[in-house]
Amino acid sequence: MAVAIWKTGTSNAFSTTLNGGITDTDVTIALTTTTGLQFPGVVVIDRVDANGVSTPTTREYISFTGISGNSITGCVRTGLGGSTAQAHSSGAKVEEVWSITHWNDFLDTFAVSHDSVGKIATSFISVVDQRVANSLNVSGASLTGNFPITPVWIVSGAVSLATTSVGPSVTMPQPGVWDFFSATLKTPASGASLVLDFNKNGTSIFQAGTRPFITGGGTFVSTASVNTKPFVSGDTFTLDIDAGAGLGTDLTFLGRAR
Repeated sequence: MAVAIWKTGTSNAFSTTLNGGITDTDVTIALTTTTGLQFPGVVVIDRVDANGVSTPTTREYISFTGISGNSITGCVRTGLGGSTAQAHSSGAKVEEVWSITHWNDFLDTFAVSHDSVGKIATSFISVVDQRVANSLNVSGASLTGNFPITPVWIVSGAVSLATTSVGPSVTMPQPGVWDFFSATLKTPASGASLVLDFNKNGTSIFQAGTRPFITGGGTFVSTASVNTKPFVSGDTFTLDIDAGAGLGTDLTFLGRAR
């Protein structure tokens, strides 16, 4: 069981004793009480002896994934927090104290959604505006041909990780041919390039190696290198982020068809 955030007891300074001796391989451990203990959690056995004297040579940190009666179950005994699995006598002190296992696993989880200075940098992408725009400015009694089509995706927030189908799909209201695409970031791509893909009915319209990308440190790209340009009424298009842009934020992706 992979655990990122360990639970702690319902009150501070949980302490009990072993209800029977254990070997260095036991994975179910009987305690005098488990009242106030929550799982998954971490306890330490023999941090101190019965007189409160520190006992570093017999100290062992143990994680557990369940509680059954007055026993903790699913115990991990090897190398947790740098301690060594070993036997302990009945009556040995069992405590719940903040440990490097609690702290390091919390940091691993925190780092997924925050940058190095603590700012939120999640991979969640919010599409605040996505539309197909067309307009016509003419006079006269006879009109022929199709209106221009300009689908726009405006993606608010970080674009740091690959994401499939950013926002809802767009279904074309009329047939047409793609002319070009452009993409703009409010803040530059950092490190790796931001790589985008545009799919017709689930298949990319770009050849391999020709997808639009904003290089590290950049904010704009435009391309007319479209492999599959024609579409018909009812074709559905989706936008993918194939590779994230580090600290790049606020993406605008625009297409132009006629």
